[in-house]
Amino acid sequence: MLSDKIKPFLFHAFVKRQQSSFFEMIKGNVDDKHDVLQVDYSENFSIVEQDEIQNAHCSRKQLSLFTAHLWYQSATYPLMRISNEVSHNKYTVSKCLELFLTRLHSLAPSLEELFIFSDGSANQFKQRYLFKNLTYLTKNFNIKLSWNFFASNHGK
Repeated sequence: MLSDKIKPFLFHAFVKRQQSSFFEMIKGNVDDKHDVLQVDYSENFSIVEQDEIQNAHCSRKQLSLFTAHLWYQSATYPLMRISNEVSHNKYTVSKCLELFLTRLHSLAPSLEELFIFSDGSANQFKQRYLFKNLTYLTKNFNIKLSWNFFASNHGK
């Protein structure tokens, strides 16, 4: 019944509003020392050649996109890693984060604290290997990292 779904929906809407409010507050307070990075792993994309022959459909190569968006002072920077590694595992995520942080170090040399936002994908972001790797990245790049997860099905 519809009436049974009202309470879960209201809770869902409440969480969405709270997360959006927090995300906008953090984005509104960025400066040269405190920035926001939103990351997401896109689905695998097949490479399609124009006018390809029929049997090429079964042997298409795939790519994955690891995207990020940085809010820094009054500017924003889109970042993307394109890879033929389509497993989306912890090793790929860690390497992409390391490459992004290397780039951020040159874009924002005075960066002291980075607030990272992502979805709660257990395979990609919400697992112990990533949290252990964050301690390495914190030490290696001499910045404070804070990871925040959007709730499932709440968008970004």
